[in-house]
Amino acid sequence: MIALGLCAVTTVSAYVIIHQAQTHATRTHQLQEALDLAKKTTLDFSRTESTTHERSHTIEIEISRIDPFTKEITTRVTPDGLSTVVELSSIATDPRAEGSSQCDLLMNFGWNNPRVVGAVSLSPNQSFTDIQIKGLYAYATASASGSSDPNFYVIDVSDELAPSIVASLRTGSARTNNNLHVTPRYAFIAASSSTQLQVVDISDITHPRVVAIYKMPGVTVSGRSGIGSAVYFYHDMLFVGLTKAAGPEFFVVDVSNPVRPRSVGSLEINATVNNIFAIDSKIYITATNNEHLQLIDISNPSFPQKISVFSSPDSHHTGMSIAYSNDVLFMGRNVDAIGMKQSPKTELFSFFDRTAIQSPLTSLHVGASVNAVIARLPLLALATNVSGKELQFWNISDTHAATRISTLQLGGGAVGLECSSQTFIAISNNNQGRGVLSIIQGSP
Repeated sequence: MIALGLCAVTTVSAYVIIHQAQTHATRTHQLQEALDLAKKTTLDFSRTESTTHERSHTIEIEISRIDPFTKEITTRVTPDGLSTVVELSSIATDPRAEGSSQCDLLMNFGWNNPRVVGAVSLSPNQSFTDIQIKGLYAYATASASGSSDPNFYVIDVSDELAPSIVASLRTGSARTNNNLHVTPRYAFIAASSSTQLQVVDISDITHPRVVAIYKMPGVTVSGRSGIGSAVYFYHDMLFVGLTKAAGPEFFVVDVSNPVRPRSVGSLEINATVNNIFAIDSKIYITATNNEHLQLIDISNPSFPQKISVFSSPDSHHTGMSIAYSNDVLFMGRNVDAIGMKQSPKTELFSFFDRTAIQSPLTSLHVGASVNAVIARLPLLALATNVSGKELQFWNISDTHAATRISTLQLGGGAVGLECSSQTFIAISNNNQGRGVLSIIQGSP
């Protein structure tokens, strides 16, 4: 009896062990299947939709777009027979992300007491207009005071306490370069001249050189009408904006060969294009007419089509800066002196669902024009004209109840803002019109 009992126990134990092994193998297979699906989703960067796969187990793949070149993929699997959910998160970067940001994906909350840790100034009467960070260097456009003064700068920011100008260049006859977009080898510049696009080779950091200039076809340039105002690089295409002109103000330019730019499409905006942002086949622009924010479809680059706008009847406000994070679009507006006097409490910064820009999700009162924006949830950084509060940091964990964390005085209106890792780099121009680059860090 004892032996039989032992045999019975042994048989049951063997069954349990085998069943557990089979169950474990099944669940391992299910987890491996989920991992394989996540890998495929990561490799196919064009895929943007979330999916659910129903079998004897459930695999859910959620895709969240952090910026045009980065997405977060969360894979959740509920193995057969378990209520526990196993979750895998990964970050995918577009392999063609030549113009992507260097900000950390998540910015910390150490911005209650921001401080300038290093700075470098231009010569007197030389003012900054735009900035972008690539690697250890900041590239900046400027407005020159003299006919031979530089309007393009390369600044070494590797030593945050002592940034230094390592190269400068006069890119053309125009004194002012308004905007730029930088890739590892080239800087594309929107210039205040009849040749609105200038291409600078930056492969030799200390000796940048102009390798191409290009005039947009079909545009009459007269004074400040029809000159370059904005530029954005995305997947071998360049999107160029002009000041209000007789002719188109928005151009799609093929720069697959950067030394031979070629316009392939254009669109009449009937206003100055202040800023451009691209994601997939959609282009967002800010403009000086009452259509402050405009959405343009470039599925066919030869025939860009305006498909949606955010309009405001107030002629004293214009669309200015633009940024994107986690499917939320952010727009800052510019206000003139009359508008500021008439409506000092006007909300000049707005949040939009990027698929429905006709009306904002919410808006903020920030005090003055917003010239540049960096959005990295839950942190929002604004470069403004508010005297004494030129740089502003906001907590946007809840986009409907954003709160200002802190402000920082820069000594002049902030006109540009970039970040690298957890460090911000701002450009401002003091009351004498002298450009200053400041490196800003948060609380220790």
